[in-house]
Amino acid sequence: MGLGGDKSPEYEKAWQVVETAGRVGLLGRETLAIFEAATESVERGELGLSTFIKGIENVFNQIGIDPLPGLATRARCEVVLRRTTELVQRGNQSVAILLDLDNFKTLNDSEGHLGGDQGLREVGQALSKHIRLGDVASRTGGDEFLIILNNIDGETHKIKEEVESVFDRINESVGAIRVGEF
Repeated sequence: MGLGGDKSPEYEKAWQVVETAGRVGLLGRETLAIFEAATESVERGELGLSTFIKGIENVFNQIGIDPLPGLATRARCEVVLRRTTELVQRGNQSVAILLDLDNFKTLNDSEGHLGGDQGLREVGQALSKHIRLGDVASRTGGDEFLIILNNIDGETHKIKEEVESVFDRINESVGAIRVGEF
């Protein structure tokens, strides 16, 4: 999706979040179709870019997506945690992984908030890429994330191996992120 040859960073950021949310199933086809129609209106000059971006932010707030990393909001995650707790009480197995980024404050101090924002977007993309459909990744604080792996099947040692595999993929992907000179 694009604005012809003239793509502002704000527009690219907005569509990057929309595409990430669509890929991990947080947005339905109907919502994506609405965003595509709005994009065409922006391209024709019928809708201002700032109005388009505010519209995206409003939709994301309503459905519980943090637009910066493109992940579930803390509030949505709390709802998911309550539901997961209910499922665990019925015998389902789930795992929660807490992730705290090292040296994030240093990144913000050295690269500015735009560099920090870029880092958070890349972490969001990495998390989205390595979780299964039905799992949930959310940003719970400035540089803190929670990943809920639902419906883990198998014996304890197999669960441990599955969780370690997911964690290793996420850790490798997040560890490879570089922003600016940081």
